[in-house]
Amino acid sequence: MEPLEEMAEILPNVSASSIEKQKLSWWAFWSVFLTYFAGGFQYGYSIGSVNAAAVPIQTALQDYHMMRHNQTMTENQLQVKWVSILACFPVGGIIGSFFVNQLRKFEYRKTLAILHSATVLASILLALTYAGKAFELLIVGRLIIGFVTATAGTGIAPLYMVEVSPRHLRGILGALFSLSISTGNLLANIFGLEQLLGNNSLWPVLLFFTCVPSLLLLTFCYFMAPGPRSLYFAEQNQSATETLLKRLRKTDDVSEELQDLRDEYAKRDAEERVTIKQVECFLCNI
Repeated sequence: MEPLEEMAEILPNVSASSIEKQKLSWWAFWSVFLTYFAGGFQYGYSIGSVNAAAVPIQTALQDYHMMRHNQTMTENQLQVKWVSILACFPVGGIIGSFFVNQLRKFEYRKTLAILHSATVLASILLALTYAGKAFELLIVGRLIIGFVTATAGTGIAPLYMVEVSPRHLRGILGALFSLSISTGNLLANIFGLEQLLGNNSLWPVLLFFTCVPSLLLLTFCYFMAPGPRSLYFAEQNQSATETLLKRLRKTDDVSEELQDLRDEYAKRDAEERVTIKQVECFLCNI
């Protein structure tokens, strides 16, 4: 059996011929690439940059402690502060994961723009750590970036990709996120070399570069494609949604996908939603 025929059997109300007609437009590819690059790069870079600059950051922590308390920091104190800086990133991610379901109700482009604006603010805090002599700025900055990574990167970005891209290419495009993470981690380790930015004077610049993809998204988000599902659910404008789908899929045959949106919208309110309280009750019963 052909792959498109197998996919048509899995997907309801979708024929192999309609899937075959769908093509990846440059508009859709650009939108998915920019979204994934901003979210995934941030993920990998945030992990790699701190690890690459571990020695100069720990040296700075000892200097800050000496300036504040006029005494040398013990090894245990250094480890506690260092672990706190590392741990606040996943803690922010855990917190952010609980907000994805609420944020997906809003228009994706605006949500991504607001979240990545927070990344720019967090990166400024990271850069100001050196001037402010306060390691607390590192914790707050990485906490915010962890939150944005979980919401915009691993939460909103895949949902947006599913809406914008053709069905038979979603798996391939999904690999862009892993590529973005690896690219961010690689560049962080390269820039983190002592000869470049991983030294006692330039490590704040290394951390600030976390926001570069976010700045790109904020600059070009106006040119990103709106999500067909989000558009239909927000306005119930079938004509506008159909026009958008035709432009994204580069085909005039979008009737089946449009029917799927109508069916999903009709049964949306009938579906039971899982709340945080329900999750807590489930975990308590394990």
